Amino acid sequence: MTELQQRIFDYVAANQPVTIASIVKSLSIYRSQYYRETEYLRESGKLTSMPGVGVFAGMSGLNAWLDNGGADLLSNWGKSNALARRNAETVVVKEDRDDSPKMFMPYRPKKNRVVPECLGSDFHRRVMMVYGRAS
Repeated sequence: MTELQQRIFDYVAANQPVTIASIVKSLSIYRSQYYRETEYLRESGKLTSMPGVGVFAGMSGLNAWLDNGGADLLSNWGKSNALARRNAETVVVKEDRDDSPKMFMPYRPKKNRVVPECLGSDFHRRVMMVYGRAS
């Protein structure tokens, strides 16, 4: 084990669970350097990570954390997330019942004479003659 690997392992063992960001910041190393140096430690089982929680010093550190309140913390996270999801599903969105004029109105031939006037105009006949559809 190199000196940097030992420093990383000692930091994790003293402060578990720790995030990778805190390891990188406190040891003044790059994130890519952390992954490169801890590859052997992770493969050998000396470092174990739990998504959403952090990095532990092996399975023994993870089990000790779970026994000393970590399981309750995970349970509370799950309950609060389930409650938030349930509350989000029951949100009623009010429809916009604004009486302001709409940007686009449906075409009504009796009210709107623009289209029939355009179809009967000289310009429309000339355009149709260009395409060979003279009326």
